[in-house]
Amino acid sequence: RRTVPLRCLAGEVLGAPLAAQGEIHVPDAPGAPPGTVAHVRVQALLQGVPLGPATVPHLHAGLRRIQAAFDLSGTADVRLDVDGPPATARVDAHLDVRDAAASYVGETDPVTGARTGFPWRITDVAGTVDVAGSRVTFEAAGGHGDAAVQVSGLVDDGPEGFPLTDVRVTGTDVPIDDDLRAGFRERAEAVLGRWQPAGTAARIEVRVEQDPVVDRGGTATQVV
Repeated sequence: RRTVPLRCLAGEVLGAPLAAQGEIHVPDAPGAPPGTVAHVRVQALLQGVPLGPATVPHLHAGLRRIQAAFDLSGTADVRLDVDGPPATARVDAHLDVRDAAASYVGETDPVTGARTGFPWRITDVAGTVDVAGSRVTFEAAGGHGDAAVQVSGLVDDGPEGFPLTDVRVTGTDVPIDDDLRAGFRERAEAVLGRWQPAGTAARIEVRVEQDPVVDRGGTATQVV
């Protein structure tokens, strides 16, 4: 097969500048249809991609998943690595996210249809998102009012379409207010107790876990 290099391919996608380079492998077999491509290996860089509902249909599947789970809006610089036959090529991605806002509403449970997250709005978010196959990992920092917030974790596909989830939200100087209670939703009574504390918590860590082998159809939420 022949290798056709791609150098300095430039354009615009979703209003963001695109620069790409790589190579295309073309089969030399006699009788191969014109334009047949056996393998593509390309890296594409996009600067200043807007993240939000308008761009979701155009995103990589892994990025659509994370945008939906985090109700994410903002701006990202994106690197896409494409490797494989055109119809089945693997597409991995790395995002540097900035000027963003997010709320971990979670993924939809395939049994109950409920969202499994902790919808507590975080603003001024900056961090990274990495997509490798079906696995999405992320780490970011932001704030909620006077609270400083760190978010990290992963989501992945489990057996039979059940998601694997491990998300941690850690806040310091967190006001125990209606926003925090709303984040726990129907679990607020169990988590905060019947005494309904008020004031400011020096530190709160919320961990949302879903292991499709252990707790299929359910989600464990831990609070420290």
